[in-house]
Amino acid sequence: MHRLILLSLSFWFVFSPLGAQSLSRSGFPAASEDKASLRRFPCGGITVLDQPFEADTLPQGWTALDLDGLTPRPEIQFITPVGGWQSIADLKGGANRVLASPAWYEGSTAPSDDWLISPQITNLPANVCLSWYAYSQDAAYPEAYEVRISTTTADTAAFLSLPPVTEIAAEDDAFTYRSLSLDAYAGEDIYLAFRHISDDAFILVLDDIRLARVEQQDLAMFTLDPISAPAGTEITLQGAIINRGLITQEFDSAELRVSYQIDGDTVRTHAIPKNVVLLPNDTVQWTHDVAWVPATDGIYGIKVWVESGIGDTAPLNDTLFRWQGIGAFTSVAPEAELDLRVYPNPATQSVWLEPGAALAQVSVRLLDLTGRVVQPVQMWATLTERVSLDLRALVPGLYLLQVQDGKGRQRSLRLRVE
Repeated sequence: MHRLILLSLSFWFVFSPLGAQSLSRSGFPAASEDKASLRRFPCGGITVLDQPFEADTLPQGWTALDLDGLTPRPEIQFITPVGGWQSIADLKGGANRVLASPAWYEGSTAPSDDWLISPQITNLPANVCLSWYAYSQDAAYPEAYEVRISTTTADTAAFLSLPPVTEIAAEDDAFTYRSLSLDAYAGEDIYLAFRHISDDAFILVLDDIRLARVEQQDLAMFTLDPISAPAGTEITLQGAIINRGLITQEFDSAELRVSYQIDGDTVRTHAIPKNVVLLPNDTVQWTHDVAWVPATDGIYGIKVWVESGIGDTAPLNDTLFRWQGIGAFTSVAPEAELDLRVYPNPATQSVWLEPGAALAQVSVRLLDLTGRVVQPVQMWATLTERVSLDLRALVPGLYLLQVQDGKGRQRSLRLRVE
């Protein structure tokens, strides 16, 4: 009797005005979280494979296998009309597509056996990190899956001849970012497989499968804390540094330095007065000992960066830039999105930025999907005609282009480089 009550509730949620975002089997609304708001690390570095699954079909070279042969329940057939992995609109909302695999079947409680297999990745570099997003659509029915690797063929028997790289027994119902090292397979040709093996559950979602070669030593400026102060007062800048590299980094007192510059003026440097040990993905807070005193109300350009005695092999993320309002400009609400054309997209060697009207104090950042800045921040005091961004140093993949002007107006979009 209890099971029948749950099923009737889940049927109501499927077709209620709450929509797919609230879809659940248990009858309780599913958690809602847009993955764009999540912090994306540690798999930064040079892209080896980057698949966001934004098309309504599987990308070329990817294979989906439905080996259980079971039919999904009618309540979820509008999402997954057949078994196996299907491209759908993200059930948690947002302008995003994901891959979904069912585990709730018509007349059966048998486990799912759905495979998602990548194209071959040849001569895998050293220090490669595999990352992906996943979630269970219903917290009451957590999904189970494996990540497997084959070094020979894309046949399932080849994957099953080796133990799984990892097994997730109960995935979270919030968008979860997972990553692991594939360094054991350096130099080999490999295939990746995600195998959904839930036993009488609901729906598993995957997205943004990525391989990136992580740098050995990569110290980055992580945050610059918010500022709110009137003109003429001393402002102490604070923030955090992160170790995005593979190895632990140790610094003696005063060896780790933070500098900042306002509107391209005097550089002010602060040496962190303590020994610092940073494990991979650890952060350390800093407080600059040279205060900034803005003379008048207005909007200022703040550039802050980290330096050390180590040989940083990924210097592009050492610096952060922000347009900062002071006094009467502190609480100025951002205006509408920037009137700016960005084309072509996808792009190859360059991309054009063309303003619809004159813009002032413009900054442009280009990031990979881990949030790592992949090119130096570019700035213009005024922008009245189209300008070109050089993309020739980038590997093919998906990037995030962020543009902001002095009025707080922003434009963010995904840019594909081919």
